[in-house]
Amino acid sequence: MNKAEYLNNLKTSVRFFADGHYYMLGEEKIKHTLTRVLKSFNLTPDYSFIKEDVLQQAAERGTMLHEVLEMYDKYGEIPPFVDCQYNALLDDYISKKQDVLVSEFSVSYNTLLATNIDKLIFENEDLIVADVKTTSKVHLESVKYQCSFGAYMLYHTTGIKATKGRLIWLNRTKNRCELTDFDLVPFETIEKFIPLIEKEEYKDYREVLGISTELTVEEDVINEVCTLIEQEKQVKDKLKQLKDYLTELMRTNGVKQAKFQRLQMTYVLPSVKKTFDVKAFQTDNSDIDLSKYYKETEVSDGIRLTVK
Repeated sequence: MNKAEYLNNLKTSVRFFADGHYYMLGEEKIKHTLTRVLKSFNLTPDYSFIKEDVLQQAAERGTMLHEVLEMYDKYGEIPPFVDCQYNALLDDYISKKQDVLVSEFSVSYNTLLATNIDKLIFENEDLIVADVKTTSKVHLESVKYQCSFGAYMLYHTTGIKATKGRLIWLNRTKNRCELTDFDLVPFETIEKFIPLIEKEEYKDYREVLGISTELTVEEDVINEVCTLIEQEKQVKDKLKQLKDYLTELMRTNGVKQAKFQRLQMTYVLPSVKKTFDVKAFQTDNSDIDLSKYYKETEVSDGIRLTVK
């Protein structure tokens, strides 16, 4: 199918209402949104540990950037109200020269499930279902299922079958627009979720697909990690003992600094450390908005290790 044929067939009767975040098909309200369904199947990142106001700011920023991209794709210009801090990021998006057929395209599976596809892109005779992310990190598996459910509903809405998926990541840390293409999850796999959605019987998606959640790690790796953790504790304890001894030695002899071939020691006088109690300040000054003073710092994922 060529570009003109795609455009001619991209028609939808699904309507999205942002105020309330729901969809209608004709006169009937669609029962579920894809966002909520993916969360119920543990197919979205967990942001429960992030403060509500930080999440709200991120959501507002994401909505703004989505709207800016949509305006550019439709009219070929970036609106003048955009903060200059996003210039480099948006310039890189423009440089990718993607042929966007439509943005925010509403699709559904009957009246059961609906979503908005961020972008449908025509490229080398392929129709690409694309999702835009503005978060500090992205979870490709989640994006893959989001696009694949979207492709499934696109087929049921228009009869058009997309050929692949794409993550469009507006990476604000690097001021770069990064594109990642991937194969869509087959329709047969998506259809395993449909009866569960109909019955509202949600479970972890790996259980639905029969994927084992047990982690296999070589025994020698486990043993080495445990040994190193124990050694680390011993080293920390020993170092603390030696630092306490040297501190007492310098204090007793009135020495402020000592230099040796491999070590320099500086005696630090005792002091009172003052910290700002943000929680107490907010309690006493609830009318002051502190959100603009928060600084976002990217924290990498990791694991917590405990030796039994």
